[in-house]
Parts: sequence; structure tokens; C-alpha cells
Amino acid sequence: MMIDIFFEHANLKQKDTGEPFDVWFDEMGKLINVQHNEPRFKFKSNGIELDIILHSDDTLEVVNPIRDIKKFKHLKKAKEFIRKFEKPLRMHWNQDLTSLELMYIIRSVCKNNEELLDVLSRVASGDF
Repeated sequence: MMIDIFFEHANLKQKDTGEPFDVWFDEMGKLINVQHNEPRFKFKSNGIELDIILHSDDTLEVVNPIRDIKKFKHLKKAKEFIRKFEKPLRMHWNQDLTSLELMYIIRSVCKNNEELLDVLSRVASGDF
């Protein structure tokens, strides 16, 4: 089966966000054959990866074995990151934002200390 869709990949390194982890954003998972139909994020720090799903009821689920969860030192910060950027992350998942737009939003807030709503408005108007 051939899928005729181009997929961008959204990844941010620690230097892009100032956070103690790299983060990968699932994109268009609902359009391809995956086992989940909700946004999934991978956080990586010190060689340990953590997968977190943002459910439609707004709960967060860590889907790793307990041994990995215990080793990952930044679980609270990872969850706070998802909560802080929940709106643009959902917009990205629903294809209302491209990966480029999502990266611009997150970097503007994290690195330039801009307000999230101001950056979202700028992206929505195409003025970025």
C-alpha cells in the first residue's frame, strides 16, 4: 500500500527550548496506520526516552515501562511542557499548524520569552 502524503518531522533539541530534554512531536498519526489516534510525544534525556500521549480527555499517559519512567529525571518538566503548549500541539496534530509553524511558536516562547497567544496570532496572520 502506498500513502501519497509528505510528512514533516517536528523535533526540538535542548538548545532550541532551554529544557533538559529533546522532544519529538508525532505528526499526522491519525492519517497513517498507527496504534494510537492521539498526539504522542517522545522526550529524550541522558539516553533515556519517554513516550507521553495526550488523550482527548486532556489526561497525559506515560506508556513506558516503570523502570524507564523511574530513570527519566524530567517527567514533571515534560508534562509541564505539554500542558504549556497544549493548544499549538493539538493544532499541529490536527494539521492546523505545520511543523515549521509549531517550531516557530515553541522557540519564540522558550527562547524569546514571548507570550504564547501573541505568537499564535502572528502565525495565524502569516506574519512570521
